[in-house]
Amino acid sequence: MQILSNKKFISAGGAILLVLIVGVITFLFLSKPKYPFDTILVTTGGSLRISGFDGFIIPVAEEDKGKEYNLPTNTKVASQNGWYKISDCIDGEGIYYGNIEETSIKLIFDASENLIGIYQHSLQEMAEPWVITKGPQTNDKSFIIENEHYGSYIFLLNPAKACSSDNDYESKLVSNTTLPSYSIPIDSNIAISNGWIDPFFCSPGRGKYFQKDGSNHVLMYNANGKIIGIYQYTLNLMPSPWFKTEKLIGGGSVPIIDFEHHGFFIYFEDPMNACQSSDSKSVGTGGTHYAGPKAERSEYGPTPTPTVILSIADTIDQLSNNMSTDSRVFKINGQDGVSSAKISTFISSITNIQEGTSKWIDNVSNRGLTGEINQQGMKHIIDEEQSGVLTVNIWVDKENNINLIEITGTITYKDTEPTKLTILAE
Repeated sequence: MQILSNKKFISAGGAILLVLIVGVITFLFLSKPKYPFDTILVTTGGSLRISGFDGFIIPVAEEDKGKEYNLPTNTKVASQNGWYKISDCIDGEGIYYGNIEETSIKLIFDASENLIGIYQHSLQEMAEPWVITKGPQTNDKSFIIENEHYGSYIFLLNPAKACSSDNDYESKLVSNTTLPSYSIPIDSNIAISNGWIDPFFCSPGRGKYFQKDGSNHVLMYNANGKIIGIYQYTLNLMPSPWFKTEKLIGGGSVPIIDFEHHGFFIYFEDPMNACQSSDSKSVGTGGTHYAGPKAERSEYGPTPTPTVILSIADTIDQLSNNMSTDSRVFKINGQDGVSSAKISTFISSITNIQEGTSKWIDNVSNRGLTGEINQQGMKHIIDEEQSGVLTVNIWVDKENNINLIEITGTITYKDTEPTKLTILAE
């Protein structure tokens, strides 16, 4: 009897210990700081999407359209979209990534592989907080950008713990005291107390443009007073993603910048509902979207039926079905022709599909999807044996027609080893 009693005590103790362990693990998991950004949007022209007074999407005139794309918020997505590591983790700064198509910005990630900042650089003279520098400097004392230039940072998160795995992600949009960086008040009330002027009007799809005397940038806040973006401008000629425009028009057709300049929008969240107050279904005060090179107020016609965006699984099914009846022939790196039927089978073989980065093709915004393809899947479009899994990026228009496919990785094709295959319709 004593033995049975002891066994019961041992079993009960083990159960209690197990509950405690599970509780501790659950607590640690739930208390782990969450990365606070879902979208970092770069837009280089007029509004592509603006919310009407009933919350639906209203088309924008072709001449008012610009280019927009999401910056990758983690290193995995960054690597899939042409970004590559150019430094180890630099204490107090982070890990720098570059992209051959981005000649004026570098991205900065922390040890947990999350995006925490953007480094901007220019050969043109720029206003504060930009400074002349020959950096950033890596741990081995070499320079990421060797030539002297003007540089500045936009820190989404405090870089103080960039090289630590226990980043608390609490200090958003901080100004680093040792590095040239923008000071961005996270709340409109704080901005007003620091001299920023509330414009009263809200620009649908953009937000409320706050200005301050002596500043060469504009801050965007939503109808609830939350910071959502920054617009920088200069008289200098600048490369992409900067763009040239005659003026910037805000809500109520009020001129914000009434002279020709180069500008650059960065949004910390999707601005589509920027003028939608959280305590009301009505859209906040305002009247017009950013007018690009035109200054007149936009006239809104009847609200169209909003576009339905399919889930990833439904999109892939739709793409595969569309391609099976598509009469187009696709070229791989401008050479071999591949039938739409083969492309359809190829698409059906893609795994681990996720949302990717949007891309403008022939002046039309295309949704991006990214996934992986193995050597068996590659056999549907090329004969050569592949050594491993490759990354596939697909861009489709709103009718779910494929306009571009890119395959990246270690590829064998026609006795060469390209790092990318581009597939386009003839």
